[in-house]
Amino acid sequence: MDALSVLVSAGIAHAAFCRADWRRLLRADFERFEPDFEAVAGVVTDSYPGPDGAVRYDVRQHGKIWLGMHQDGSPDTEDSPWMRLSREDVRVWRLNAAGCALAERLAGSGAMVAAGDEARDEVFGNFSLIKVGRRKIDLAKKYKARAFLRFVHGYLKGEDKTFYVEELRVKFNQQFGDKLANRRWNSDRFREDLFKGVDKEDFDALFETVDQASGIYMLMI
Repeated sequence: MDALSVLVSAGIAHAAFCRADWRRLLRADFERFEPDFEAVAGVVTDSYPGPDGAVRYDVRQHGKIWLGMHQDGSPDTEDSPWMRLSREDVRVWRLNAAGCALAERLAGSGAMVAAGDEARDEVFGNFSLIKVGRRKIDLAKKYKARAFLRFVHGYLKGEDKTFYVEELRVKFNQQFGDKLANRRWNSDRFREDLFKGVDKEDFDALFETVDQASGIYMLMI
């Protein structure tokens, strides 16, 4: 199943991404959908895809521009510069009624389905929709879960995706100052705090428990 089919089944009328994410999602069909985009007033993206699509950057406003900042907190250097983004880059768009209807037709016809695509794990937009095998996990209304997954993907850069909960909690909370205390991971309960309201089956699809007694988990995506 292709990315568009996943979004249609999850509710594409509610999907809102920056243009760079729509391009990655729609691929060669982006121009076909472009006339049916409408801007979401007053909303900008809070993350932006890197050139290879595998790495994402946190978006922060800086004067009249926006910066795509490394999610691991790396400084702005000549070797690893922050991305400079314009208002047009960070604006968020969604499909209007005509665009949603077109998406449903294409997804229903299988026009964008690629062989072998169905079992591939994929992350769409700002971690708002995640596909693990054939399971679709909707995190569009789960801010803490999305923020944690963005962070842990940046933190675990190597092939080893195992992490210790308490160690990661300290590092996760360092990105929020006192003014953003409500966004912190405020308890020693991993699933109950960060993934409150997420089905246990969805949580289990995202994480493998290596040693729950010791608070050691493994990221699955």
